[in-house]
Amino acid sequence: AQWAFAKDDLEMMVTFNSALISVCFMVLLGFMDDVLDLPWRAKLALPLVATFPLLCTYSGSTSIVVPKPLRVLLYSAGSNTLTPIGQLLDALVVVDIEAQGAILELGPFYLAYMCCMAIF
Repeated sequence: AQWAFAKDDLEMMVTFNSALISVCFMVLLGFMDDVLDLPWRAKLALPLVATFPLLCTYSGSTSIVVPKPLRVLLYSAGSNTLTPIGQLLDALVVVDIEAQGAILELGPFYLAYMCCMAIF
């Protein structure tokens, strides 16, 4: 499997175990909700805890590709500089100038997005 995933066995085992822990925790949450009738606050907080193993072992890319119609909002091709919106966004995340605003490196914001996807 190393030739397919380009990871060693230990790294793959950690990734699979973290996914298994998250799935088991979510199954336990579903069971607890059926039996104990949990309030909605717990239903929002507990999936957040369940995503931590996945987020801690995530080693993939945290960048996104900006759709072509929106790139003009971030990068001015005529002056080869960022637009005011691009400069404002560059203060929070990294706007790739070499890619002419086509790539945003979100970093921890991408992990927060992944966490929200698991909750909602």
